[in-house]
Amino acid sequence: MWGIGTFLLPLIFAIALWKQSDSRLLKGYLVANILLFAAMIPIISGMVEIDKSMIRGLLQRILAFTAYTPIGVGAYMLRKRIRSKRQADTDSLEK
Repeated sequence: MWGIGTFLLPLIFAIALWKQSDSRLLKGYLVANILLFAAMIPIISGMVEIDKSMIRGLLQRILAFTAYTPIGVGAYMLRKRIRSKRQADTDSLEK
């Protein structure tokens, strides 16, 4: 069963990453991710009546992708930021 943290995680990561980066590509990804996640909520919760027997696995994968991919994206952006800061520190020490 999906807990409340699963539903809050994409939003929390989007807010945190949005403030940390000025990358238009990242912000576009975050907006698309939140929109896809928001579109999935009525389907998963049962507010929209559709036969899910044939697509249950697909829905689960889409929800997992939108919930957990921001963790990887956030880790990548943090790693990129740390590397660029280290490079800047190394360059300043060499001068």
